[in-house]
Amino acid sequence: MHATVISIQARRRPHAAILATCAATLAIAMSITASGVALAHVDIAPHIGILQLQWIMNGFILSFAACLLPAGSIVDRLSARRIFLWGSAILSGGIIFTVTAGSFGVLMLGRLLQGAGAALVSAAGPAELASSIEDDAQRKRAFGYLGASGGIGLTLGALLSGLVLDEGGWRSAFALHLPFAVASFCCARQGFSRRPIQAATRFDWGGALLSAIFITAAMVCSIFGPLLGWLSLPVICAFCIACVGGWAFVRCEARAAAPLLRVTVLRNRQFIVASGACVLFTTVWVALFVYVPLHMSVSYARSGDEVGTTMLALMVPALVMPLLASRCVQYVRVETVLAAGFSLMVFGLVLLFAAWSAHARAYEIAGLIICGAGAGSLYGLSDYFALSTVPPEHVGLASGAFNLLRLAGDALGTIVPAAVLVHTMRNLLADVAPVELLRPVLNELAAGRFDALDGLALDVGTSDLIRHTALECFHDGVLRAVIVLAAFAAAGMALVCVDRLAAGSRSAL
Repeated sequence: MHATVISIQARRRPHAAILATCAATLAIAMSITASGVALAHVDIAPHIGILQLQWIMNGFILSFAACLLPAGSIVDRLSARRIFLWGSAILSGGIIFTVTAGSFGVLMLGRLLQGAGAALVSAAGPAELASSIEDDAQRKRAFGYLGASGGIGLTLGALLSGLVLDEGGWRSAFALHLPFAVASFCCARQGFSRRPIQAATRFDWGGALLSAIFITAAMVCSIFGPLLGWLSLPVICAFCIACVGGWAFVRCEARAAAPLLRVTVLRNRQFIVASGACVLFTTVWVALFVYVPLHMSVSYARSGDEVGTTMLALMVPALVMPLLASRCVQYVRVETVLAAGFSLMVFGLVLLFAAWSAHARAYEIAGLIICGAGAGSLYGLSDYFALSTVPPEHVGLASGAFNLLRLAGDALGTIVPAAVLVHTMRNLLADVAPVELLRPVLNELAAGRFDALDGLALDVGTSDLIRHTALECFHDGVLRAVIVLAAFAAAGMALVCVDRLAAGSRSAL
C-alpha cells in the first residue's frame, strides 16, 4: 500500500513541477507586457516624469538580470524546490508591494523585489525540469509547455491590462499576474523534488558583487545612451565601469574555488550553441513584438484595435507551435526543428519586407504568421537544447546563465532596430535640415513621435517638410531594420546547422 502511494506520487510529481514552472513563466511574461501597457497611466506622484516611468520598467529588468547568475549558483548548492519557493514568494510579495504602494520609493521596491523573485524562479524552474524528469520525451514536452506559457503570458498581459485599466487603473494592471505567482508556489510545494545539496562550497560573494556591478553599469549605459547621447559623460562613465567590472568578474571567476560561472559549462559546445541561438532568436522576436505595431501605427495610421487584431497573426502561431515542436522532436533531432524555426523566421521577414515595400496587406499577414510559427518552434526547445547536456550538479548555474543571455537578447531587440532607424533617419533627413538642428529630437523621431518637431524653432513650411520626410524615412528605416533582423535569423540558422554538421563529422571520426 505504502509503495503504491509512493509510486503514484512519483508519477504525479513531474506534472505539478511543470505546472509550477509554467505558471511562474506566465506570471513573469505577463508582468513585462502588462506593466509596459500601464506605464503611461502611473500617477503615484504629482510630478512623475518620463525618467521615473522608465525606471519602473527597467528596475524590474535590472534586478532580474543582476540576480540570475547568483540564483543559478544557489540552486546548485541548495534544492531547486527551496529556491523556487523563495522566488515565487518574493515575486508575490513584490507584486503586493507594487499594487499597494503609496509612494514612488515603495513602488520601486516592489518592482525590484519582483525582479529578484523572477530571477530565482527562472533559474530554479528549468533546472528542476531538466534534472528531475528522467524520460527524455516527457522532458521535451515539458519545455514545449514552458515555451507556450511564455507566449501566452505576453499575450494575456497586453490584452488584459488594456481591459482593466479603465475600470481599476494602473494598479489592477500591475496585479494581473499575482494569481499565477501564488499558483506556482502552491504547485511547487507538491511537485518539486527535494534534491540534496550538490555542493557544500562557499558562495562566491565577490563574483556576485562584480557581476551585479557589470550588469547594472551596462544597463545604465544602454538606457541613457539614446537619451543623453552615447558620448555624454554619464554614459561614458557607465561604459567604463561596465568594462572594468566585466574584466574584474572574469579574473575573479578564474581564481574562485566555486565560481558563479564555471568553465565546464562554458566549454559545453551544445550549451554555447544554444545560448547563441537564443540571443539571436530573442533579438528578432522582441524586435517584432515592439516595432511591428509601432510601424503599423506610424506608417499606416492604423487604429489600436486594427493593430491588435493584426498582431494576432504573429501571436497565435507562437502560442501553438511550442506544443507542436515538442511533438516533432520525438521523430527528428532537436537541431532540425531549431533550424526549421530560424528558416521560417527568415522567410517570414522576407515576406514582411516585400509586403511593406509594396504595401500589400496579404503578404503582411502571411509574413507575421510564418514569423510567429518560427518563433514558437524555438521558444521552449532552445531551453531544452541548452540544459539537456549540462551535468546535474551545474544545471542551476547553466539555467541562470542561459536566462541572463535571453535578457541580453531582449535588450538587443529594442536597441538594434532603434540604432538602424536613427542611422537611417539621420542620413536621409540631412537633405532637408541640418543634422545639428535635428539631433536633440532624432531619437524621438525614430520612435515615431513626430510631435517632437514642435519644440524646434521652425517655420510652418519647414516643419511640414521635415515631418513628411521623417515619415518616409521612418518607413525606410523599418525596412532596413527588417533586413538586419533577417540576417540575425539567418545567422541563427547557420549556427545550428554548422554545429550539427560539425557534430556529425566528429561522431563519424
